[in-house]
This record gives sequence, structure tokens and C-alpha cells, in this order.
Amino acid sequence: MDDGMKLDVWMKAFTDGFSDTSSRSLGTIRYRAVRPLAPDVLVLVYEDWEKHLSARAYRVADLNEFHGLPREVVRSIVVSELIEPTAHGRTVDTERLKGLNAEFPGLEWIGEIPT
Repeated sequence: MDDGMKLDVWMKAFTDGFSDTSSRSLGTIRYRAVRPLAPDVLVLVYEDWEKHLSARAYRVADLNEFHGLPREVVRSIVVSELIEPTAHGRTVDTERLKGLNAEFPGLEWIGEIPT
């Protein structure tokens, strides 16, 4: 049974999806990194429209629900979720996020953080 694309495929797709999106479309949004949070969860780290260091977590299973090539799906996520101004994230200090928070001081988490 095919359970969809794996974490490494989606991590590469996030890197490529940002590079595929024109700087004109991105405005002040900047890709910083993508990191695994768990075997089935990745975290995108980016500078938001106000240059705050932000993070969003994505479950691989949820990403696999989209139709299209991973790179195209990510480009759509970048344009639809990241470019539009959103409320500021929140600081989340848990053992699970300790490494990412240390690597990216001041990281603001947006949306749900899968457990």
C-alpha cells in the first residue's frame, strides 16, 4: 500500500517551492529552513511579512492529501498561507521544541503544533 510521499520528499519540496516562487510574489517573506520535528512532521521556518521569525508545522499525512506534485503543492501553500499577513505567532517553550527554539532564537509558532 502506498502511503504517499515521505518526510524527506516534502522537506525538499518546501525548499524548492520557495525558490520557485518569484521574489515579487514573496515580498518580504523569506525562507530560512525546513526541519523534521518527528518522523511524520516537518517545520517550516521563515521570516514573515513583518520580518518576524516564524514557524509552521505540517503533518506529512496532511500534505499527502493534496493533489499534485509536492513542489507544486508547496508553492501553493507559500502563496496561499504565507504571503498574506497573519497574526503574530506565539512563543512555545516545550521540551519537544527546545532544539528548534535554540537554533532559531525568537521563533514564533503559528497554527497547530502536532503532538
